[in-house]
Amino acid sequence: MGLTYQTELGFYTLCDKPTQAELDEYYAQKYFQQLKSKTYSASYSDQELNLFEQKLEQRYAAICEKRDTKTYERFLDVGCGEGFALNFFEQRGYQVKGLDYSSAGIKQHHPKLLDKLVEGDVFKSLQNELELKNKYEIVWLQNVLEHVLEPVDLLEDLKGLLSKNGVLVITVPNDFSELQTYALNNSYVDSEYWVAIPDHISYFNTLNINEVIEKTGWKMLDKLADFPIDWFIFNNHSNYIKNKSVGKEGHFARLTIENLISKNGSDKANAFYRSLADLGMGRNTTVIVGL
Repeated sequence: MGLTYQTELGFYTLCDKPTQAELDEYYAQKYFQQLKSKTYSASYSDQELNLFEQKLEQRYAAICEKRDTKTYERFLDVGCGEGFALNFFEQRGYQVKGLDYSSAGIKQHHPKLLDKLVEGDVFKSLQNELELKNKYEIVWLQNVLEHVLEPVDLLEDLKGLLSKNGVLVITVPNDFSELQTYALNNSYVDSEYWVAIPDHISYFNTLNINEVIEKTGWKMLDKLADFPIDWFIFNNHSNYIKNKSVGKEGHFARLTIENLISKNGSDKANAFYRSLADLGMGRNTTVIVGL
């Protein structure tokens, strides 16, 4: 028996899921408190910071292309992490709020936004937002959906937070993709390396995310990929899965390429990333959806 199985909606999930109590302890006491973990860094290079800003610019440009944002005022980041999205939207005049298990990331990178953070159990905080009938024009869910026990329930709940004409922006890893399957079947990798336990419970890709969005009552407005760093797997000299020592070089190569793409402006960059998403490529997939 494998570690995962495919659900009726097409996405994959763990056969043996942790309990909610185990997840709460993992995220609150271990994961987010370690600044040297794989998720958070004590500092970032100028190249990395520039790319963070450019990706936010591109996603915001895509939102503005699909919706009239002149009346947009409120922004909610579910799992706000280090606060880069909170900072971006506050600088553009939005009333921002972030939900997260820990304040460690915000304290390290955007301490001025601590008063915008609701710290603690994210799902209890979400229920509180729903009970208060709070509404937001933009709800941001970046690399969160894959971490939750019941992603379909979360997508249903988030409908209650969206203002009329608002958007939900979801970013997930592009896992169990055609590229990954090909790499595994042709011995470029020797395992389903993208299965990360207990961090990732569910696994989405550019294809199955369509069915999940449709079945939960959302309307797909746009879909963007990011740079397909897993292309590097097909070169023995850059295969960061088989040879961990080349991973850092691959990361900085990706930064260089994506920053060069970004220099052409958000419209051209988004056209490129939409094409990648249509091809099922990209390490992550971002979808912009509405009601």
